[in-house]
Amino acid sequence: MVVHCHYCQATVDGREIGEVLVPGMELESWDEKMRDLERDPWTTRVVLLKCPACRGAIVAAQMLMETDENDIPIWSRPERVWPGMGKYLGSSIPLTIRPSLEEAQKCLAAGAFTASVVMSGRSIEAMCSHFETNSVSLFAGLKELHDKQIIDARLYAWGDELRKHRNLAAHDGEAKFSAADARDLYDFAIAICEYVFVLTERFERFIKRQAKSDPTPRNRQS
Repeated sequence: MVVHCHYCQATVDGREIGEVLVPGMELESWDEKMRDLERDPWTTRVVLLKCPACRGAIVAAQMLMETDENDIPIWSRPERVWPGMGKYLGSSIPLTIRPSLEEAQKCLAAGAFTASVVMSGRSIEAMCSHFETNSVSLFAGLKELHDKQIIDARLYAWGDELRKHRNLAAHDGEAKFSAADARDLYDFAIAICEYVFVLTERFERFIKRQAKSDPTPRNRQS
């Protein structure tokens, strides 16, 4: 299983020592996609690995994406969960946005703070593209997302700070960023994506469950 080794700071093909199948972790949007989860609730595969170079321990996780025609599980790309890589990215975040967040995370871990700021800003550019904003610039794209109520005033302010610092990191050769600033900007990008994609989808699933379990109106004030 190919993962990043914290100790070697390199990508290695870890030797699998053992696995545990865990039910119901981080289902995200799979409730609608997979009809056989009630029959087979194991949705997460946690694997203990041994680095072939330094022999250090690595714990990785894979999410169940679907099953093939022979009912064989198809797992997601393994993600290192210990030693921690940083924040876990919910599976609701689109594939067009995730790589930028992952690169920003890797740059933080490597001490490449300016590069991390660029990639954090790039994730917000990718979000504008995901929602097919008509604007060419990130400044106008963020405003369009705010006008459409995809992001609120607070998220708009965070996104605008990301935009400004991303421009400095990308175009000002003398710009330098501290670890704290790069981490904060990365956290802002994560928070925006989690609100727009993960929490919004989770809330919609919650409302659907409530409607199925209790058909009576729930809008009465107490």
